[in-house]
Amino acid sequence: MLVCMSYLLAVHANIYFNHFGNWRVDISAPLMMALCKFTSLAYCYQDGGKKKEELLPREQEKAVEELPSFFKFMSYTFFYVTAVVGPFIEYKDFDDFINRKGQFAKKYKTFGASFLFLLSAFAFTAVLSIWGPTFAPDYMITEEYANRSIWYRLLYFNIMLNMIKVKYYAGFMFGNANITAAGLSYDENATNFFDRYSKISCVKPITNEMSTNFKEKIESWNCSAQSWLRNYIYLRMCTPE
Repeated sequence: MLVCMSYLLAVHANIYFNHFGNWRVDISAPLMMALCKFTSLAYCYQDGGKKKEELLPREQEKAVEELPSFFKFMSYTFFYVTAVVGPFIEYKDFDDFINRKGQFAKKYKTFGASFLFLLSAFAFTAVLSIWGPTFAPDYMITEEYANRSIWYRLLYFNIMLNMIKVKYYAGFMFGNANITAAGLSYDENATNFFDRYSKISCVKPITNEMSTNFKEKIESWNCSAQSWLRNYIYLRMCTPE
């Protein structure tokens, strides 16, 4: 954990100090997903060597008793559905998916849901392309903006912030479309359409925008990273009651 986090911190520090504000393709996003996979697999392999009574129910479910081969580990790390923007998936889920075990032994219809997520991603991209340049952050440091009324500046500031959020919605929804098309996000126990295809998800835009519950808002943004933080940082460092 310490090695992975230190390396990721060094990469982000380099971007911040040497390339801040510039658009460039770098390794930081895939590296964040790789960090989640490396650390979770290490913990799950550790759990596989413990007695069941020492583990939480979830830890028992995700425990890995046999260390994967090099090629299996690399296929998990660079699995095309999750390698770039996520979402993060557990090794146990990946192994069951590849070997058609557990709930993945069944076949699910995923075209409709994945196509809907894809259309949503294109819609967010269109909104960003059309209105993003009109509400650019750079305008806020100009003298013209400073001379505007307080109400105009507040309105502009809020729209600009939402344009930034839309950028992430677009990328996350492409990730949702990928994971749904593969069949990994299907939840056979869910009661409604959206929850049925959101077991593993990057973002839940409707919940994030409409919920009045702060916890729900937090958990609906970068969902798989939230799951990793909860299960492999918080619960590993804090003893649950």
